[in-house]
Amino acid sequence: MMDALAPVTFQVNITPGDLGYAIPIVEHQIAQVGRFCSEILISVDHRPGREPDLSGARDWIDSVRSRHPQARFAPVDYSPATVAAVSRYFLDRGTIPPRCRRGGYFSYFEGIFQARNDHVFHVDCDIMLGGSAQPWLGEAVRLLEGNPDVFSVSPLPGPPAPGLKLKRQVAPALSSPRGAYRFDGFTTRLFLLNKRRFSGSAKLRARREPLRQQIRALVEGYSRLVLPEELIGDYMRMHGLHRVDFAGEVPGLWSLHPPFRNAEFLRRIPEILGAVESGNLPAGQLGDYDINESLVDWSDCYRDLKNNRWWRRYLRKGFRS
Repeated sequence: MMDALAPVTFQVNITPGDLGYAIPIVEHQIAQVGRFCSEILISVDHRPGREPDLSGARDWIDSVRSRHPQARFAPVDYSPATVAAVSRYFLDRGTIPPRCRRGGYFSYFEGIFQARNDHVFHVDCDIMLGGSAQPWLGEAVRLLEGNPDVFSVSPLPGPPAPGLKLKRQVAPALSSPRGAYRFDGFTTRLFLLNKRRFSGSAKLRARREPLRQQIRALVEGYSRLVLPEELIGDYMRMHGLHRVDFAGEVPGLWSLHPPFRNAEFLRRIPEILGAVESGNLPAGQLGDYDINESLVDWSDCYRDLKNNRWWRRYLRKGFRS
């Protein structure tokens, strides 16, 4: 057990539009991990040029600050000076765009940049975390510092299955730490890294999407750069780096992610959080990092996804205009 707070910034991205459903999840994240970190940074994303409207969440924000003195809420800073500074810190050339086709872009990098600690544990505001961050955080920092080829670490993906096996992912298992797997790619959903890695000359190389995705980006008004996880994945491959997902010492730490947000999921968030925190989950969910249909009925989401291709949205928009 760690007596002192870990020298880690627990950083969460949230938007005013997320507040309607995400407050109990962020509370859960802070209880599971953030309270053990020396800084909690809630980065509030918004449209550049507009201040985020947090009027409906003031009581919650005040409550978090009173219970966790290391917590701060900070609007993402889109000022030209900060955009330039963040871009210089991470990119070899050009400017990090505000958004991409999946949502935030600049906010991921700005949150890492603004963290007061070198070690930053980022989670999206819908990530659920089971187990315990003690002593996982200490193991994670030691793993990063003792292995120069490890770019980032993350909790075990999915609630532990027998033998800590993964249900959908294929990755080499490592002998230590407990329940560890090595991956060549990166995910922006959750990660713990040392931001000092970017303070030198080795930067992310800006790269555009393939032509088809560039056309889509132009149609929908987003950046033509590849997604942040692809930029970072390029960097990892270029420098022979990988990420390690691991459970760690018992009880370990693991993550769970909702692939959709339908009415059933939103209604059952408190129940699902209770199941995650207690570890009382159906057998079909074990080893799976995405909430699957053993826990939530996603059939309406799959049906909508099938009928909602981007080019169909564009055609409908064109016919209406």
